[in-house]
Amino acid sequence: MREHTLHSEILYRNCRGENNHCAVLTEVKVRLIRLLYKKGPFTQKELAIRFMVGRSTISDIVRYRTWSYMPDYTGRIDYLAASIVRANGTVIISVYAFLRGHSSSIIDEFIGKEEAIEQLYADFRHKYPATFLVFAN
Repeated sequence: MREHTLHSEILYRNCRGENNHCAVLTEVKVRLIRLLYKKGPFTQKELAIRFMVGRSTISDIVRYRTWSYMPDYTGRIDYLAASIVRANGTVIISVYAFLRGHSSSIIDEFIGKEEAIEQLYADFRHKYPATFLVFAN
């Protein structure tokens, strides 16, 4: 291999993913996007809003047009968990995604008044039917 070809190959490998100076997302966030899209609770538009990128960026990620060098970890069943907190008449249900080998990331929140807790809980159960919920005060 010629020297300039080898040099450009090294530069290419070092600039992909979160090492790219223009990268907005990290590998953990890309894995989380793929997991959430595959498991079905979110549309591409919702994921784009949550991760503050364009919908086309999400589309490219879930179709492996970008970040294609990263293996598919969605087969390793990662899980969602949630906590519920009551403070000053407000109820907050926070939903976390746990990626195996990585820390958790908050992906959703339901916030409402104490009087509306039944509706908040129903909305939560509808959107995340198999999520583990921990009550905290």
